[in-house]
Amino acid sequence: WEVYNAKLASSNGVCTWGTMGGGKTFATQTIIDRLIHYGRNIIIENDPKGEWVRLCLARGGQWFQLGPGAKTRINPFSAPTARFGFSAAAQRRQLAAHRGNILRQILSILRGETSLGFTVEEESCIDAIAEAVADGSCRASLPGVVEYLENPPTALSELVGSETPR
Repeated sequence: WEVYNAKLASSNGVCTWGTMGGGKTFATQTIIDRLIHYGRNIIIENDPKGEWVRLCLARGGQWFQLGPGAKTRINPFSAPTARFGFSAAAQRRQLAAHRGNILRQILSILRGETSLGFTVEEESCIDAIAEAVADGSCRASLPGVVEYLENPPTALSELVGSETPR
C-alpha cells in the first residue's frame, strides 16, 4: 500500500487473467475478502455468473442488478453519505456541487459533447437547479428537474433569460 499511502495513486483496480478453471475467481475472492476485513469498500461492476453475490451478502454488502429488465433504479441526485467533522453548511455546499457536477455530466452525454463547456447561462441554470434541489423546491430526481425546468420560477427565468432555448 506504499503507493496508495504516498498519494501516488488515488484508487486501485484489479484485473485477473487465466484459463477457465484456473482459480481466478477463488483467488480474487480471497483478496477481496481480506480487503473487506481491513475496511476497504469494494465494487464489483460485472458479475454475469452471479459468483460474487454470496460473498457480498456474507460480508453485509449491498447487491443489486442493473440493466434491461432490471427493476433497480439509480437516482444520480441522491445524497452521498455525510462526512464526519464537516459543518452542515459545508456538507450542503458539497452536496450542491456534487449534484451540479452530476447534472453537467448527464447533460454532456445527452448533448453528445464531452469536451465542450457550458455557456454562462447554462452554468447559472445548473447551479440554480442544484440549489433548488437542496432547498426542496425541486425534487431530487431527473423527472423532478424536468418538471422544474418546464415551469421555472421567475427568479430562474430572470437569471438565464427568457430567450434561452429549452
